[in-house]
Amino acid sequence: MRKTHPKAVALMLMLLFSALAGAMLVNLARGNFAPMTPPTLPTPIYIREDGTIEGASGALQRNGNVYAFLRDINETIEIQKDNIILYGNGFKLTRPPEVEMEYFWSQGTGWYPSIQMSTRKNITIQNIEFVACHTCIKVENSSNITIVQNKMHNARTGVYMTYCTGSNIIGNEIVNSSGAGLFILFSSYLNIAYNSISGTEWSMGFNQ
Repeated sequence: MRKTHPKAVALMLMLLFSALAGAMLVNLARGNFAPMTPPTLPTPIYIREDGTIEGASGALQRNGNVYAFLRDINETIEIQKDNIILYGNGFKLTRPPEVEMEYFWSQGTGWYPSIQMSTRKNITIQNIEFVACHTCIKVENSSNITIVQNKMHNARTGVYMTYCTGSNIIGNEIVNSSGAGLFILFSSYLNIAYNSISGTEWSMGFNQ
Protein backbone atom coordinates (compact mmCIF):
# COMPACT_ATOMS: atom_id res chain seq x y z
CA MET A 1 0.00 0.00 0.00
CA ARG A 2 1.40 3.40 -1.07
CA LYS A 3 1.89 5.93 1.72
CA THR A 4 0.97 9.54 1.09
CA HIS A 5 3.70 11.94 2.03
CA PRO A 6 2.61 14.45 4.72
CA LYS A 7 3.88 17.37 2.65
CA ALA A 8 1.74 16.28 -0.31
CA VAL A 9 -1.32 16.05 1.92
CA ALA A 10 -0.65 19.54 3.27
CA LEU A 11 -0.22 20.91 -0.26
CA MET A 12 -3.51 19.37 -1.44
CA LEU A 13 -5.33 20.78 1.59
CA MET A 14 -3.89 24.23 0.92
CA LEU A 15 -5.00 24.11 -2.73
CA LEU A 16 -8.47 22.94 -1.75
CA PHE A 17 -8.79 25.71 0.85
CA SER A 18 -7.63 28.32 -1.68
CA ALA A 19 -10.20 27.13 -4.22
CA LEU A 20 -13.02 27.25 -1.67
CA ALA A 21 -11.96 30.69 -0.46
CA GLY A 22 -11.79 31.99 -4.03
CA ALA A 23 -15.31 30.73 -4.75
CA MET A 24 -16.60 32.40 -1.59
CA LEU A 25 -14.96 35.68 -2.57
CA VAL A 26 -16.44 35.52 -6.06
CA ASN A 27 -19.90 34.92 -4.62
CA LEU A 28 -19.41 37.73 -2.14
CA ALA A 29 -18.38 40.10 -4.93
CA ARG A 30 -21.36 39.11 -7.01
CA GLY A 31 -23.70 39.52 -4.07
CA ASN A 32 -22.54 42.87 -2.72
CA PHE A 33 -20.52 44.66 -5.35
CA ALA A 34 -22.41 44.17 -8.60
CA PRO A 35 -21.91 46.99 -11.11
CA MET A 36 -24.49 49.75 -10.70
CA THR A 37 -26.61 50.56 -13.72
CA PRO A 38 -28.36 53.89 -14.23
CA PRO A 39 -31.93 53.92 -12.93
CA THR A 40 -34.93 53.95 -15.22
CA LEU A 41 -36.36 57.47 -15.13
CA PRO A 42 -39.95 58.39 -15.95
CA THR A 43 -40.74 59.70 -19.43
CA PRO A 44 -40.88 63.53 -19.46
CA ILE A 45 -43.64 65.81 -20.62
CA TYR A 46 -42.34 67.24 -23.90
CA ILE A 47 -43.04 70.65 -25.38
CA ARG A 48 -42.06 69.72 -28.91
CA GLU A 49 -40.43 71.96 -31.49
CA ASP A 50 -43.73 72.22 -33.39
CA GLY A 51 -45.49 73.42 -30.24
CA THR A 52 -47.36 70.25 -29.39
CA ILE A 53 -47.50 68.85 -25.85
CA GLU A 54 -46.65 65.18 -25.45
CA GLY A 55 -47.29 63.17 -22.29
CA ALA A 56 -49.26 63.65 -19.05
CA SER A 57 -52.62 64.57 -20.51
CA GLY A 58 -54.25 67.53 -18.83
CA ALA A 59 -51.09 68.85 -17.16
CA LEU A 60 -50.41 71.82 -19.47
CA GLN A 61 -52.57 74.09 -21.60
CA ARG A 62 -51.27 76.05 -24.55
CA ASN A 63 -52.50 79.54 -25.38
CA GLY A 64 -50.33 80.95 -28.16
CA ASN A 65 -46.77 80.96 -26.88
CA VAL A 66 -47.83 80.48 -23.22
CA TYR A 67 -47.87 76.99 -21.69
CA ALA A 68 -49.67 77.08 -18.34
CA PHE A 69 -49.94 74.48 -15.59
CA LEU A 70 -53.47 73.22 -15.00
CA ARG A 71 -52.60 71.18 -11.90
CA ASP A 72 -49.72 70.02 -9.74
CA ILE A 73 -47.29 67.96 -11.81
CA ASN A 74 -45.02 65.12 -10.73
CA GLU A 75 -43.37 64.51 -14.09
CA THR A 76 -40.31 66.20 -15.56
CA ILE A 77 -40.65 68.68 -18.43
CA GLU A 78 -38.35 68.97 -21.45
CA ILE A 79 -38.63 72.13 -23.55
CA GLN A 80 -37.74 71.69 -27.22
CA LYS A 81 -39.38 74.86 -28.58
CA ASP A 82 -38.05 78.43 -28.66
CA ASN A 83 -39.93 81.64 -27.83
CA ILE A 84 -42.30 80.35 -25.17
CA ILE A 85 -43.40 81.08 -21.60
CA LEU A 86 -43.85 78.19 -19.18
CA TYR A 87 -46.17 79.57 -16.49
CA GLY A 88 -46.82 77.59 -13.33
CA ASN A 89 -49.95 79.36 -12.07
CA GLY A 90 -48.54 78.72 -8.60
CA PHE A 91 -48.88 74.94 -8.97
CA LYS A 92 -46.26 72.52 -7.69
CA LEU A 93 -43.71 70.57 -9.71
CA THR A 94 -42.44 67.67 -7.61
CA ARG A 95 -39.86 65.00 -8.26
CA PRO A 96 -41.59 61.98 -9.82
CA PRO A 97 -41.29 58.44 -8.42
CA GLU A 98 -37.96 56.84 -9.22
CA VAL A 99 -36.91 53.29 -9.97
CA GLU A 100 -33.83 51.78 -8.29
CA MET A 101 -32.55 55.11 -7.04
CA GLU A 102 -30.40 53.77 -4.19
CA TYR A 103 -26.83 55.12 -4.41
CA PHE A 104 -27.78 57.59 -7.15
CA TRP A 105 -28.61 60.64 -5.01
CA SER A 106 -24.89 61.41 -5.24
CA GLN A 107 -24.99 61.76 -9.04
CA GLY A 108 -24.13 65.42 -8.63
CA THR A 109 -25.11 68.91 -9.60
CA GLY A 110 -27.40 69.20 -12.60
CA TRP A 111 -28.55 65.59 -12.54
CA TYR A 112 -32.22 64.60 -13.10
CA PRO A 113 -33.71 68.06 -13.75
CA SER A 114 -37.42 68.73 -13.30
CA ILE A 115 -37.32 71.23 -16.18
CA GLN A 116 -34.58 70.95 -18.80
CA MET A 117 -33.67 72.56 -22.08
CA SER A 118 -30.67 72.64 -24.40
CA THR A 119 -29.84 74.93 -27.35
CA ARG A 120 -32.97 77.02 -26.75
CA LYS A 121 -33.61 80.77 -26.93
CA ASN A 122 -36.20 83.21 -25.58
CA ILE A 123 -37.70 80.99 -22.86
CA THR A 124 -39.37 82.27 -19.69
CA ILE A 125 -40.04 80.00 -16.69
CA GLN A 126 -42.28 81.73 -14.16
CA ASN A 127 -44.36 81.16 -11.03
CA ILE A 128 -43.67 77.45 -10.45
CA GLU A 129 -43.22 75.94 -7.00
CA PHE A 130 -40.55 73.21 -7.16
CA VAL A 131 -40.65 70.69 -4.32
CA ALA A 132 -37.91 68.16 -3.42
CA CYS A 133 -36.36 68.04 -6.89
CA HIS A 134 -32.82 66.83 -7.59
CA THR A 135 -32.26 69.79 -9.95
CA CYS A 136 -35.14 72.22 -10.38
CA ILE A 137 -34.10 73.80 -13.70
CA LYS A 138 -31.25 72.80 -16.01
CA VAL A 139 -30.32 75.03 -18.97
CA GLU A 140 -27.51 74.26 -21.41
CA ASN A 141 -26.14 76.12 -24.45
CA SER A 142 -29.05 78.57 -24.54
CA SER A 143 -29.64 82.31 -24.74
CA ASN A 144 -32.17 84.84 -23.50
CA ILE A 145 -33.56 82.55 -20.81
CA THR A 146 -35.55 84.18 -18.01
CA ILE A 147 -36.20 82.36 -14.73
CA VAL A 148 -38.41 84.58 -12.61
CA GLN A 149 -40.61 84.42 -9.49
CA ASN A 150 -40.27 80.71 -8.83
CA LYS A 151 -40.04 78.90 -5.49
CA MET A 152 -37.56 76.04 -5.06
CA HIS A 153 -37.73 74.15 -1.78
CA ASN A 154 -35.76 71.15 -0.47
CA ALA A 155 -33.92 70.50 -3.72
CA ARG A 156 -30.34 69.44 -4.33
CA THR A 157 -29.74 72.27 -6.84
CA GLY A 158 -32.00 75.18 -7.71
CA VAL A 159 -30.79 76.38 -11.12
CA TYR A 160 -28.01 74.71 -13.10
CA MET A 161 -26.94 76.82 -16.08
CA THR A 162 -24.03 76.10 -18.39
CA TYR A 163 -22.75 77.72 -21.61
CA CYS A 164 -25.56 80.28 -21.65
CA THR A 165 -25.63 83.97 -22.53
CA GLY A 166 -27.89 86.98 -22.09
CA SER A 167 -30.12 85.36 -19.47
CA ASN A 168 -31.96 86.47 -16.32
CA ILE A 169 -32.47 84.82 -12.93
CA ILE A 170 -34.64 87.25 -10.98
CA GLY A 171 -36.85 87.21 -7.91
CA ASN A 172 -36.70 83.49 -7.13
CA GLU A 173 -36.93 81.92 -3.68
CA ILE A 174 -34.53 79.03 -3.08
CA VAL A 175 -34.73 77.40 0.36
CA ASN A 176 -33.07 74.36 1.97
CA SER A 177 -31.04 73.18 -0.99
CA SER A 178 -28.60 70.42 -0.06
CA GLY A 179 -26.21 71.69 -2.75
CA ALA A 180 -26.09 75.02 -4.58
CA GLY A 181 -28.93 77.48 -4.92
CA LEU A 182 -27.52 78.62 -8.27
CA PHE A 183 -24.78 76.77 -10.13
CA ILE A 184 -23.46 78.68 -13.16
CA LEU A 185 -20.77 77.34 -15.52
CA PHE A 186 -19.11 79.09 -18.48
CA SER A 187 -21.95 81.59 -18.99
CA SER A 188 -21.87 85.33 -19.65
CA TYR A 189 -23.99 88.48 -19.72
CA LEU A 190 -26.30 87.25 -16.98
CA ASN A 191 -28.63 89.35 -14.86
CA ILE A 192 -28.94 87.72 -11.43
CA ALA A 193 -30.90 89.88 -9.00
CA TYR A 194 -33.39 89.93 -6.13
CA ASN A 195 -33.19 86.21 -5.43
CA SER A 196 -33.76 84.99 -1.86
CA ILE A 197 -31.46 82.05 -1.13
CA SER A 198 -31.31 80.53 2.36
CA GLY A 199 -30.59 77.25 4.10
CA THR A 200 -28.42 75.98 1.23
CA GLU A 201 -25.01 74.33 1.40
CA TRP A 202 -23.79 77.26 -0.67
CA SER A 203 -25.80 80.03 -2.27
CA MET A 204 -24.08 80.33 -5.66
CA GLY A 205 -21.34 78.51 -7.50
CA PHE A 206 -19.66 80.09 -10.53
CA ASN A 207 -17.02 78.95 -12.98
CA GLN A 208 -16.28 81.31 -15.84
